[in-house]
Amino acid sequence: MVALITLLSVLRPTVKTLSCAKRRMEDTPLGILPKEKKFILFRKRIKKPPMITDTSTSFQYTESLLQLTHRVRYKMQKDGMKILLVTSVAENEGKSTISANLALALAKHGHKVAYVDMDLRKPAVHKVFGRFPKEDLMTCLQQGAPASLNDSKRLHILSNSHSRPGTDKLLHSEELVKLLDTLREKMDYVILDSAPYAATADT
Repeated sequence: MVALITLLSVLRPTVKTLSCAKRRMEDTPLGILPKEKKFILFRKRIKKPPMITDTSTSFQYTESLLQLTHRVRYKMQKDGMKILLVTSVAENEGKSTISANLALALAKHGHKVAYVDMDLRKPAVHKVFGRFPKEDLMTCLQQGAPASLNDSKRLHILSNSHSRPGTDKLLHSEELVKLLDTLREKMDYVILDSAPYAATADT
């Protein structure tokens, strides 16, 4: 029975190592992040996502995230790209946490970064950072890019406060195209936190 369980575990179609990811993916993966354990305090699990700015985040997770950031930055510079869309297959797979940490790491290295919550159905950026940033995506679409983009601040967060109806119309709007063009011009990198692509057609 033990041998059978071990065999089934080994043969499961999961990605456990970088070499396994290379075999299963059509392109070369940029890295694998270890699963960060949640801390238990007073017998309750803290649901706060692991952030590289948090001292309670493990060294292994932080270093893996920084390595991933360097590889993403190198690939984007090599291809002449400024905008990166981060998505996942399903919900609750950690895409918002990874995209937020990518934005933080790029800003930490001196780059001007715009982090945009493009998950219009279930926005989560405010949950990751634990607050609603002052710069709201909908306000920027209506009034244009915020003037603070010209400031010396390294990280600019455009969040959503709640789910938005009519996402298809919004995603094809001229206002969104103009906003992305402005961000591409003024920022070194633009990170888009998108919806899970198996859940909606928005991505």
